[in-house]
Amino acid sequence: MFKKALFTFALLCIIASLFIKIDTIISLRFMIAIWPFGHVIAFALPSFLLLSYCTKIKVLPPSKQFLVLTFLCFGLGGAIELIQPYFSRSAEVEDLLFNYLGVLVAFLFFGNHSLHWLLKATFIVGLGLFFNKSILIIADEIKFHAEFPILSTFEREIELTRWRANLPLSIEQPVPEQPNKMLKISFAKSERTGVTLRDFNKQWSEYSTLTMQFYNPNKIKTPVRLVITDNEFYKSEPTHKNRYQKVFQILPGQQQIGLSLKEVKNGVELRELNLEDISSLGLYINNPKSTTSLYLDSIYLE
Repeated sequence: MFKKALFTFALLCIIASLFIKIDTIISLRFMIAIWPFGHVIAFALPSFLLLSYCTKIKVLPPSKQFLVLTFLCFGLGGAIELIQPYFSRSAEVEDLLFNYLGVLVAFLFFGNHSLHWLLKATFIVGLGLFFNKSILIIADEIKFHAEFPILSTFEREIELTRWRANLPLSIEQPVPEQPNKMLKISFAKSERTGVTLRDFNKQWSEYSTLTMQFYNPNKIKTPVRLVITDNEFYKSEPTHKNRYQKVFQILPGQQQIGLSLKEVKNGVELRELNLEDISSLGLYINNPKSTTSLYLDSIYLE
């Protein structure tokens, strides 16, 4: 009875989360990564309960159990997707696939059948491969919190998902004699292009310096505009006067730039920047004369 009540409570919590706008609680990247697992669990649990405790379904032959669960999955799942827009959420067809994977998990492991263990193992391996990127992102979220105050060192490809850019990003080793992997940032001709760090620890108030290490493969210096915003920026007047920005001249070769966070805090024209709630950090070039590239070796707080 206790196990049944526990599963029911967990199920209700998960289903409630389907109607809550949780991207205001956790980062968008982390939410996207865990979202499929939430759907799988939300439909695996009720399927398990039906197979284990509902006598009418429990005694059915495997084929009928499968059909009943499939019908309930797409019926309930479709209804949820139709209702979600009324709770500030959007309907997603792929969510129905995640729901059905949860049903398959329950059916394979708790259904009235004697399927070979090899089939079950193959399904689990396939499920792991299907969710491989999500698993890597979840691991990277844990890792960057553990590594803080390092914001990025570009040793793993999955770190690219922390960043947003107008043009494709890549991690390369531009200096053959050095083992350092770096983020290659491309800037398009005659456009305001760049890269923005979106997923990181937002609490900077306990540190004094933002350090960035660059490698400029060009023969001339490259002017790069650093823009730092906090979440207050989006709640008030969203103008350049309400955020921190500064242009740095990146010289050819390798260069380290240290920026005082006190300067960042006091460098906003309309107010003080909130170092306890940083929202984003961006590097831009305004209307370059030609398409150019720049490498970011690492970025961290001290």
